Amino acid sequence: MATQTQVLIAHTGQRLQVDISQFSSLDDFRGWVARQSAIPVQNIVALTSQGKTVKIQTIQLEKFTFTIFE
Repeated sequence: MATQTQVLIAHTGQRLQVDISQFSSLDDFRGWVARQSAIPVQNIVALTSQGKTVKIQTIQLEKFTFTIFE
C-alpha cells in the first residue's frame, strides 16, 4: 500500500504529494525534490513538521509532512 506524504516548499508555498516508499536513500528523496521544485539539490534543507532534520529512517518509518527550505 502506497503511503502518500506531503512535501511543502517553504519559499513558494508549493505542495507536492509523493509515495515515499519509492526512495531508498535521502539522496533519492532530495533528487526528487530538486526535480519537482527546481531547487539545486545542494541547497535543500528538509525538515519534519516538528522541525527536525529529515533522515532516511524518518522517511521510511513515519508519515510526516516535510518542509523544504532553500
